[in-house]
Amino acid sequence: MDLMIDCGYNLGGYSRAWLDAHPGGRVYAFEPCPPEGMVLHNGVELLRKAAWVRGGEATLHMSSRLDGHSLMAGKKRATGVLRTVPCVDFARWVLDTVPEGAAAECKMDIEGAELEVVPRMLELGAFSRISSLLLELHGRQMKARAAEFDRLEALLDAAGVPWRRHK
Repeated sequence: MDLMIDCGYNLGGYSRAWLDAHPGGRVYAFEPCPPEGMVLHNGVELLRKAAWVRGGEATLHMSSRLDGHSLMAGKKRATGVLRTVPCVDFARWVLDTVPEGAAAECKMDIEGAELEVVPRMLELGAFSRISSLLLELHGRQMKARAAEFDRLEALLDAAGVPWRRHK
């Protein structure tokens, strides 16, 4: 089964390219605040939730850019506008949704929240269901936390997680 999880679906460009390369594949798309103009492609199931470390609701810090809203405070281009959005414990979701032996590819562009989500995935063993991680790191947009992003990279490498940078 070809399966991809797109955390930070935005307009769907990455998922569209992935589906073109994996005809008949399936995408779970996490996007808590879908932008106008977002296209849902065949094979995409939209989950209007933020990938996070717990379920319920969380505060989304809105950005002046279409693709920069974040659960993390202190990001460049934050407007000061806050929105409450539904969220899911992403690590638990992976373990509950991706069958054993059916490892999924994962694209994660969650605007700094990877600092919390990735360690939770490691803690719960959720990477056992992920064959590869395409990760956008946001250290340049969150300079005060740049060292944490460096530690996150080292943590992934030490755990043997197959990952590469997105963008």
